[in-house]
Amino acid sequence: NSDVAGMAALIGQHRLDPNAHPQYATQTAIQTASLVYAKDVGAVNAYRANYTPAISALVDGMTLGCQATSSNAAAATFAVNDLPAKPLLGASQVPLQGGEIKSGGKFIAMWHADAASWILLWASGGAVQVGNATQSAHAVPLAQAQAIAAAAVKKSAPRKLMMFIGSA
Repeated sequence: NSDVAGMAALIGQHRLDPNAHPQYATQTAIQTASLVYAKDVGAVNAYRANYTPAISALVDGMTLGCQATSSNAAAATFAVNDLPAKPLLGASQVPLQGGEIKSGGKFIAMWHADAASWILLWASGGAVQVGNATQSAHAVPLAQAQAIAAAAVKKSAPRKLMMFIGSA
């Protein structure tokens, strides 16, 4: 059929060559997630990952995954391909304190352009940074829990404090 032959010729003319058009993802890149996932090649507290094809600019909301080669011991940075390293903040948008990222673990970070920082959205096996609780079902960070307990000690007899922390 001449219609089928014509269509085949048209498709053949417009087939994309990934080497000639590096801005297009290859099937392999999609199936291996190399567009958005890479292994860390940085140092302790200075994570760096090289994505394929290379990321040449950070875009607000860009979300990338990485497998860390080391645990963070304090504040950390994250660099993508040849771009400069930027701060990696926790979910409450303050610098990491240590223990949020584990060696060999994976993490997901989102670029927050207004903060000029990466926000750690998730990390396997690491501690989770949370902001101060303002509602009854919110998680409570250690500093807030310690302040509540200290205030309870000042106001209560020891027996009431034991009830507060769940002991009988």
